Amino acid sequence: MTDQEVWDFVPPPEQLRSINVCHGVGCPIDKKEIYRVGERPHYPWILNRDKPFKVKCPICKKEYPENDFMQWNAISKDGKPEHGDKIIDKGIGWKDNEGNRYFFVAYYIFWQRWKEDILKGLSSLSKAYLLTGKQEYAHKSAIILAKIATEYKQFDYAKQACHEGVFGVYGRISDGIWSNDDISNIALAYDAIYPVFKRDKSLIKFLNTKKILKPCFIIENQMLQVMAQDIMSGRIRGNMGMHQKALCELAIVLDNNDAKLGATTSVIREWLMKGNGRIEDLLWNGFWRDGMGAESGPHYSLMWGEKFYDLAGLLPKLGVDIWGFPKWKSIADIGLKMTIAGKYIPSIGDSGSTSGSKAVDIAWRPNIHGRAFSRNKNPDFAKILSLIDKEKYNDLFSIYYDENEVDRLVKKTGIDLGLETRNFGGYGLAILERGKGINNRAVSMYYGDASGGHGHYDRLNIEMFAYGIPMLPEDGYPTPFTRPDFHEWRRANTYRHFCVMVDEKPQENLFAGKLNTIVKSPSVQLMDASAEGVYPDITTMYRRTAALIDISDENGYLLDIFRVKGRTQHDWCF
Repeated sequence: MTDQEVWDFVPPPEQLRSINVCHGVGCPIDKKEIYRVGERPHYPWILNRDKPFKVKCPICKKEYPENDFMQWNAISKDGKPEHGDKIIDKGIGWKDNEGNRYFFVAYYIFWQRWKEDILKGLSSLSKAYLLTGKQEYAHKSAIILAKIATEYKQFDYAKQACHEGVFGVYGRISDGIWSNDDISNIALAYDAIYPVFKRDKSLIKFLNTKKILKPCFIIENQMLQVMAQDIMSGRIRGNMGMHQKALCELAIVLDNNDAKLGATTSVIREWLMKGNGRIEDLLWNGFWRDGMGAESGPHYSLMWGEKFYDLAGLLPKLGVDIWGFPKWKSIADIGLKMTIAGKYIPSIGDSGSTSGSKAVDIAWRPNIHGRAFSRNKNPDFAKILSLIDKEKYNDLFSIYYDENEVDRLVKKTGIDLGLETRNFGGYGLAILERGKGINNRAVSMYYGDASGGHGHYDRLNIEMFAYGIPMLPEDGYPTPFTRPDFHEWRRANTYRHFCVMVDEKPQENLFAGKLNTIVKSPSVQLMDASAEGVYPDITTMYRRTAALIDISDENGYLLDIFRVKGRTQHDWCF
């Protein structure tokens, strides 16, 4: 591309964006069947950089819209979309005869143009520059960064983007959660190519034609500082650890000590550690004592540990060392010790699927266990690192551990984790486990506090694993939004778990139960927990006993007893 083409490639803020084509409806022809295919059923449409502003249904193979969109359409969301039999989208959607609005162009712009081409492209171009020193990579990155910076304050996701069928969700280019990744990509790309703004005369000449005489000032003060203020004001806020990490990266890149130019390093450091960033508070009080973040779904609660390990690596550049906090070992241990039957973890809350939660996808994280192994040489961490797909996680810019050292240790120890019956009293999960390899059998019971986020109404739910598969498969995190009752599914879904419902009502809250006992013997493993609080004023007993009983070294069975007192109807959901 020419410099002008790169400049024009970046959509203006007013150009509508959408994360779904038609939320909950699907394809004009195939309707909801489109959600049943592909690796990303929530975002199933096929996109191609070489076919701009077109989306393709993976089932009927039809491309939409029928017209060629001419960039850019700055009409606001209040503009009327095309309507009728001919599928025309001029940037604000098309309505079918039933009133459903399809955002074909806006979907392409969000996923292909912004997420894939611009934001990922910035990361790739800047890293290519670091690796090769070739100025053309930095040159193109600089033009994209300058273009975004000149308009960054005008980005308003709430007014310019349809998010799961509605407008009004806070954010900038993306929503307020995903914006943290956008910020990291942009800030680190700028940091990588910074020298080009002084060396590249043709770049300076081109930017001058756009009336950009001080590109670094504009990028830093009209974009990076705006990003920092967005995070500190709460406009941008992700899952715990996301916004702290993004702001930490911004502070390192800005390296600002002049209050006239915006947030200084000391102000940001104070906000991160003792202010609303809460890093100190969360390390002492936010994580459960067994190392889990204070959310229900392991997919999210284990993310806390991942982000905080990242923060521990970044903060020394701001003059802060947090490695002295006592929870680092438990934060690393939990992903290992939650592993069931050598490869699964429970599908609690918004986590996992009917085929099970793979530990390698959710619980084993190279930036946690690689760093932890490098610090303490725990052979169990080496075992799980040896099972992680190195090709998937290797990163020339993030080397967490010595692969050769891991391989040498695993040759001596093998890969069996040797986990037996255990309990996580902070998180609220008890696990019975027996046997090895294909003869491994295990049962988990979740009794913890699910109110921290991504929890279901499933206190005392059990899962069983044997013969290398989940024997009591959980729905887990449903393929998002493929169900018309998705939100009801999450909020009032006791009957979708292996629990008891009282008078056909779901559990009334997300309160924790309590573990009464967990014991093991050579042939019997047993756990017992209660959770009367989920049916307050209704039940005087809501209690489960689960025992894993051996018949032989190879075989066993689960004895499951659920005791309920109160009201008249008790349904055991299976």
